[in-house]
Amino acid sequence: MSAADPGVQIEKRKQALDAYLVARGEDGFRVESRTNTHAVITRTGLIAGLLQRVGIDVRKRQVISVDEHGTVTARPAEPVRW
Repeated sequence: MSAADPGVQIEKRKQALDAYLVARGEDGFRVESRTNTHAVITRTGLIAGLLQRVGIDVRKRQVISVDEHGTVTARPAEPVRW
């Protein structure tokens, strides 16, 4: 990617994030929040909700980010604090 055109760079990062989120959506994840280069996702569904209620957290919230080279990374997110 060219550093000379930041608009093109952001668009490529957004496209890489879009593709990743579509794939994770097929695995049962949903987007909690999102920008052009970052997102927070969590697993959805009845079984995940029931297991969380009995103390087993299978939702596995993740922070997804895309760097300036278009590389997508995922890392565990902090638990939701209410």
